[in-house]
Amino acid sequence: MQYRLLFLLCLLSFNSCRLDINKKLDRLELEIEQSPDSALSHLERIPQRQLHGQSVSARYALLKSMAFDKSYIDITDDSLINIAVNYYTKSRRQPQYRMLTYYYYGLIQKNATNYPAAIISLEYAADLANGQKDLRYLGLSYRNIADIYYLSNNMAAAADYHKKAIDAFRQNRDTAYVQYALFSLAVDLMNDFRYNESRKILMGLISTADNNLKVNSELCYAQICVELEDSVYRAIDIYRKVPLAYYNFLDYGYRSQAHVIVGQLDSADYWIQQGFKIAENNREKATLDFLQADIDHASNRHNLAFKHIKKAAMVQDSLTRALLHQSLSIAQRDYYMQDAALQRIRLKQQRTMIFVWSFTALVFVFLLFIYFREKNIREERLLKDTIAHLEVQKNLSGKASADLVGTLFLEKYAHLGDLVSCFGEVSSKRDLVTFKKDLSGLYDNESAFLELYKMLNYYLGDIIIKISQQVPSVTKDNMKTIALFFAGVPDELIQYIVKKQSVGSIKTYRSRLRKDIKEAGCDNEKLFLTYLERQPQKKTKI
Repeated sequence: MQYRLLFLLCLLSFNSCRLDINKKLDRLELEIEQSPDSALSHLERIPQRQLHGQSVSARYALLKSMAFDKSYIDITDDSLINIAVNYYTKSRRQPQYRMLTYYYYGLIQKNATNYPAAIISLEYAADLANGQKDLRYLGLSYRNIADIYYLSNNMAAAADYHKKAIDAFRQNRDTAYVQYALFSLAVDLMNDFRYNESRKILMGLISTADNNLKVNSELCYAQICVELEDSVYRAIDIYRKVPLAYYNFLDYGYRSQAHVIVGQLDSADYWIQQGFKIAENNREKATLDFLQADIDHASNRHNLAFKHIKKAAMVQDSLTRALLHQSLSIAQRDYYMQDAALQRIRLKQQRTMIFVWSFTALVFVFLLFIYFREKNIREERLLKDTIAHLEVQKNLSGKASADLVGTLFLEKYAHLGDLVSCFGEVSSKRDLVTFKKDLSGLYDNESAFLELYKMLNYYLGDIIIKISQQVPSVTKDNMKTIALFFAGVPDELIQYIVKKQSVGSIKTYRSRLRKDIKEAGCDNEKLFLTYLERQPQKKTKI
């Protein structure tokens, strides 16, 4: 009793711990949206021993991955999120968490520059979000896919996905998300040389967006003006008004280009050097080298221009190879996705065909069952009608009408149909071997002979019961042969039914039975002898 009580207390304690950790994770999930830094700190302080069970561990891994992202910490190690992926891929009870898991899994793959895998994860997250009518994460998934295509220099695809993201955000009435996605779309269009479309979007943002987005829109608008060389002074005016804190390396480069176009080469030199100061990598410096070469060329410093172009070309060559590798990876990813989709279609078609053929087979079997059932019903009905007809004959004549007992017996139990009617012509209408086999199989059908005994007792005044009682030599073993004698079955057929070697053996037994009946001096001697001698007029040809 004490052990049971201890076990119950341990079980209650375990359940209490599980409830406590789930409540704590509930609070932290809400806190992530408001204060991700604080939520991340609280998550990291949860002891590992409290994370019992796969569901708790998976939820903890997901929430911590969410907290990292919302705290602007770009992680590239997928070991943590894989705990959630492995669990929520199999579990169907929490579809919202499965969608979030694949979204943040895609972000981590994106941070690790594993772009093909990231696109697959984010596409799956988008499908799940669409199925759950979660427009916010639908838009975020599309937006991150667009960013991947932007980083892969596929501006047309990036623009298409940003349009999908904008549509989802608009349906969800997320104004801020809509405006930032519009800005990204404008950048895509600008890099795809669709300047008029990009300029139109930027002009709208300049008049409606918040201050930060407004300033960035103005800088992009100025870049288009420099690219087209149709409003260079307006671009210079924008650059003068925008605080330098908003500049990136490219803004410095395009400001220097604006001064080159209007002939202000000293100012161009100054601003390009400011750009070099904040450039973070060789790729950014290579872009500025190309712009510096333009300044050198305009200043007749052709030797320096050649050096800057050569330096930029070397970096650009490695970047091109990297972009080609990324493009190849994405092309492979598209091929595998298409092949997987085709495989799913083929599998679906195969399942459909299997279902159709299975259904057809079931229908055929059902119809076959109905056919044979109706056939048996008709045969039973015909047999009942024949018996009813015999009943009428019996009532009209006042005597037993047993002439058809043998025929009914053979038709009902041997299922030979026309056995008696073709009895005299067996050799010409059916194979003799098959005929004998059907007859010999009848002998082992005990229920058939029980029915024969019942029919003979009914029509012939309990003749089977009486002979078994009045003739001592009659046993259970030879009762079948006697019943066939009384039913008027020809000796030639009895030979095969009882598996005797010749008709002579049947006649010998008939003669011996006749002698036993006479010696027994039984009350129904005349009845027994009358039916013992019954033989049909038609003789066999076997």
